[in-house]
Amino acid sequence: MKLDFLIFYEHASRELETDCYLASLLKRRGYKVKVINRRYLWRVFLNPRVIVTPYLYGDDDVHEFTGFLNGRKRAIIDLQYEQIYNDARLKADISKPSALSALATHICWGPITKDRLCKFKVNSGRLPITGAISMDFNRPQLRSFLKDKNELAEEFNIDKRKPWHLFISSFVYSSLSSEELQRIKEKIPGYEPFIDVASQSQPIVIDWLKRMAKKHPDIIFIYRPHPNEHGTAIVDELSFYSENIRVISKYSIRQWVTICETSSNWFSTSIADCYFAERPCCVLRPIRIPSEFEIKILEGCRFINEIEEYDRFLKGDREEICPMDLKEFSKFYLTDVSKMFGERVADACVEVVQGDDFPFRRRLKDCFLSLKLDILVALFRLFPFFGRNKDSRFNGLHQVAENTKGNNTLLDQYMERFSVL
Repeated sequence: MKLDFLIFYEHASRELETDCYLASLLKRRGYKVKVINRRYLWRVFLNPRVIVTPYLYGDDDVHEFTGFLNGRKRAIIDLQYEQIYNDARLKADISKPSALSALATHICWGPITKDRLCKFKVNSGRLPITGAISMDFNRPQLRSFLKDKNELAEEFNIDKRKPWHLFISSFVYSSLSSEELQRIKEKIPGYEPFIDVASQSQPIVIDWLKRMAKKHPDIIFIYRPHPNEHGTAIVDELSFYSENIRVISKYSIRQWVTICETSSNWFSTSIADCYFAERPCCVLRPIRIPSEFEIKILEGCRFINEIEEYDRFLKGDREEICPMDLKEFSKFYLTDVSKMFGERVADACVEVVQGDDFPFRRRLKDCFLSLKLDILVALFRLFPFFGRNKDSRFNGLHQVAENTKGNNTLLDQYMERFSVL
């Protein structure tokens, strides 16, 4: 199948909504577009001219995303769903593009990402500053495309008459195996102190949520796990602790941010969604995070360090809607809302497909490698209990199978919604 654009998504809850929005904008301009899961079976038989990816860190990613039997030259547009790092990750060159990935077009949310990639010798012409496309959903023009409070209340049996408070979790490390944790420590030397802080902070934050749920029975607390956070006992138990605590992973962060009256997080860039949605938010920090591990947009943020401060926030005793240093924030996120960010990203995509820069050539061995991985992941989805133990040698494939699970029903729903754009 010949395509102008093939858009990959990895986490349905994080990316699918945004990818369908972008696809609809490109279709409206007359292009042939398809959105697929990263591990979509038989994708090797597609023939895209431009590939749109959720990330592109190294040569291995390039080879994986370009494994198609048909067509010889392609371009890649990297949406870079992760652009906010801390000093420790930057020093470890985690975000440094490889020789091949530097040839792609990298969408930049703000000027600081463009400056960082320019230092790594990426051509500035391949670094359009568009703003973060996902932030459009927090703006009035797109809110009608999200579910409203009545719909979510009915779907999850939540009392819509009460205010909802969203906790945006990023406690990923507690659900990783010892092997996965060791790989992170090897990949980012000196990162162990942050993993320790995360491990110590999670039970305290969850205890705060439990205590506040008891104290404020008039508020519904919604714990939204990170897409990579699953199978954690301390979180699973939350659902049974109190009638006004819900653990819900379905749908994107912005779906919940725009509906919930207030939100909180521990260590999440999703505070940007709260800013664009103009929703009151706070950052819970029972334990100080060393400066080298702090998320850049949270530097200078006014944190909540004691449960009493959290209690006052929930009561409505707050000085500002957003506790961030907004001057620093604007370096990382384009805040000019005179044009939708999605339109800016679509402009960048059109410039690529109409240009003459298609640097990525087909390699047959990439096709066979992609097909092999796709089949393996499909088998682990069919047999989910085989080698499921955290320390099993097959656990990594289970994680890939879980994290890249396709959702065709949701995809169809989104595409139908955005067809009226």
